[in-house]
Amino acid sequence: MIRTLREEIARVVRARVVNPKWIRGVMRHGYKGAFEMAATVDYLFAFAATTDAVADHQFDLVYDAMLGDPEVRAFLEQANPARRARSRSGCRRRLDRGLWQPRANAVYHELDVLDEGARPMKTDGMTEDEINARHAEKMAKKEGGARPDAGRQDLEKCC
Repeated sequence: MIRTLREEIARVVRARVVNPKWIRGVMRHGYKGAFEMAATVDYLFAFAATTDAVADHQFDLVYDAMLGDPEVRAFLEQANPARRARSRSGCRRRLDRGLWQPRANAVYHELDVLDEGARPMKTDGMTEDEINARHAEKMAKKEGGARPDAGRQDLEKCC
């Protein structure tokens, strides 16, 4: 059977990259497993950058399965910290280059927390709009001035 690139990427993402059985299987291999996981994500990024064949929801699934899962994230940090850092920076690059628009704006904050030296922003009891506004304020401060009126549109412009 001949598949289009989009169809094959969708199949590989579902059957392998975000499949809990595959993830648990490669985690048994320690350093090499962490390398394999990160390399697979790198290949996905390469396809996104060169072909526009990777959909946003596929990056959402990959993020949730790898960096969004505390157990997998801890494994990557322990087994191969350099690749975990590379995966994190790869997510940031995809966002910065416009190759990924996550369904949850909290991803921006979560990546900030994963960055070295970042202090987690307290979000208990906050709505997504409140989290977005707070993140937009943080981004505005980085750009040279606080804007307390920052909202969803500002977040979409800056991130």
